[in-house]
Amino acid sequence: MPDEPAPPNRERDALRRAASPVMLGAVRKAAAAITERVELLYFGSDDFPSASLDTLQLCQMLLEAGPSIRLVVFDSRSDEAKCREHGVLFFPTLVILGKNRGSLRFLGTPSGHGLPVLVAALKEASTGLSGLGPVIRRRAAAIKRPLVLRVFISPEMEYCKRPALLALRLAVENEHIRSELINHIDFPVLSQRYKIGTAPRTIVNDSVEIGGALAEARFLEEIFSALVPQVRPYS
Repeated sequence: MPDEPAPPNRERDALRRAASPVMLGAVRKAAAAITERVELLYFGSDDFPSASLDTLQLCQMLLEAGPSIRLVVFDSRSDEAKCREHGVLFFPTLVILGKNRGSLRFLGTPSGHGLPVLVAALKEASTGLSGLGPVIRRRAAAIKRPLVLRVFISPEMEYCKRPALLALRLAVENEHIRSELINHIDFPVLSQRYKIGTAPRTIVNDSVEIGGALAEARFLEEIFSALVPQVRPYS
């Protein structure tokens, strides 16, 4: 009687879909280099099982590689209070808690070039050091109003890393800033709402769109032009 085929390895498949072996190796090495404690809050939902499970497997891979990373798992149904507390409306969502002053979030599967960005955010949040230059830090400190940066990225586009990293680093520096990286492939409805044609695209306070991967100084100029007292909630 022939042997039965081995059951599929879901974790291995998730990692294979997420990134190349070379990138996964670099990501594991970067996660292992994080020496200060940082929390990664995972919010998943059975309503979106594929993206949620892939995201959880990637988080577990980072947890195994980086002993200073602490993973906390929440479910959209059994942990509704925690979802409300952290203002999580979409699944899967990752929230980073460390020494960052503002809010750092990743919506959707952190695959492709989004994965090293996530690890960089974990590292910088763990120390509270953004790596931004002194001029940019001074300008970022001048932001005193609530500022939401929604950066739509495409996992296969490497140049999405520049605005993604900059948005996260600004939130590391400033308590008034909430930066959300959004895998637009996982959230077509959000992409439609904000009329995202190609990535990267950054939506500032739901009022101004920044296209492409601008240099830091130009990116900040566009942000300052969009500062408003309040941010419209998701509808």
